[in-house]
Amino acid sequence: MKPETTLPAELSRQQEIVISRYGNIENAMGKLSPTNIQKAITEYSIKSNKQAYLTDSITLSTFGRCYSKNSCFALIELWLFELSEFSGAQNKLTPAQMNQLAPMIYSEAYALNFAELGLFFNRIKIGHYGEFYNVVDPIKIMTFLGQFISERSISIEKYNEEQSQEKKRIDFQNCLNMKITDEQQQEITTIRNNFIKQTIVKR
Repeated sequence: MKPETTLPAELSRQQEIVISRYGNIENAMGKLSPTNIQKAITEYSIKSNKQAYLTDSITLSTFGRCYSKNSCFALIELWLFELSEFSGAQNKLTPAQMNQLAPMIYSEAYALNFAELGLFFNRIKIGHYGEFYNVVDPIKIMTFLGQFISERSISIEKYNEEQSQEKKRIDFQNCLNMKITDEQQQEITTIRNNFIKQTIVKR
C-alpha cells in the first residue's frame, strides 16, 4: 500500500488561491502568455521596476509550486519563442537553446512576478540592454537578465527605504497628535515644577 502524500497546509492554501484565480494549467498559461501580459503592461502603463514589482501578478516560483516547474519552463519557452520571432534576426533561438534557457531563467529569476518578466522582455525588445546583431544570443539574454535583476534590487531597496521613512513620519505625526491623559499631564506638570524649583535654588 502506497503511503498517502499530502501538501503542507500553507502550500495547499496557496495552491487553492492561485487555482481559483488562474484556473487549470491551460487557462493559467493562457492568462500569463506574452500576448496577455504585454497587453496588461501597455494598458496600465507599467514602465518601471517598482510598478511591475507592486502588481499582484503571480511569481514564477509560486507558479512552479502550484502547478509544476516543467509547466513554468514551458511558459518561459513561449516567451523566448515570441522574443526570437519578434527580433527579426536571421539566426533565431533553436528549440534546444530554448529548452536549456528556460530552467536557467527560472533559476535566476524565480522571484520575479509575470509583470516583471514581461517588463524584462519588453526592455530587450526596445534595445534597452543592447542589440542581438542578427543572432538571438542565449548568453546575451542571460546577461540582460542579470542587469534587470540588479536594477530590480536597487528599485526594491529604494522602495523599502521610502516605506520605512513614511512609517516613521506617520508614527511621529501620531505621536504629536496623541492625546495626553490627566495623569500624564499631572506628571508633566510635576516634573516641570521640580525643574523650576531646582533652577531657582541654584541661582
